[in-house]
Amino acid sequence: MKSNKITPLAELKPEDFAVENGEAHRVAKSLGEMKVTQLRKFFTQFKAIEKKLKGKSGPLESPLKAELLLLNVDLAYAFGRKLITKEFYDRIKAYLSEISTPEDVRKLVQFLEAVIAYHKYEEREKK
Repeated sequence: MKSNKITPLAELKPEDFAVENGEAHRVAKSLGEMKVTQLRKFFTQFKAIEKKLKGKSGPLESPLKAELLLLNVDLAYAFGRKLITKEFYDRIKAYLSEISTPEDVRKLVQFLEAVIAYHKYEEREKK
């Protein structure tokens, strides 16, 4: 089993995070009682940015880079209000600092989608 060390975004591959007991599943398990609405909030924000990047490649343009940087504020607010866990805060903050291309955004959206799915799975398993 891998440690809780955060895999860099550039190394994050679906075959490592999308499988059962993969990285997304481990993150989902660590979220405990965190509400899925908080996960979906961040997912929705990233998904909106991903839509703006459809068909684009190369480095991110300044307005979109700024939009991504501003997500740090939402992240800090949610953590300060104890709506998200420290692990989720640290991981998304680290990934935000690594994003430089549309592909990075797509990869993060895929990762968050897998975390949400496994979080719902874990909720169901507890019942």
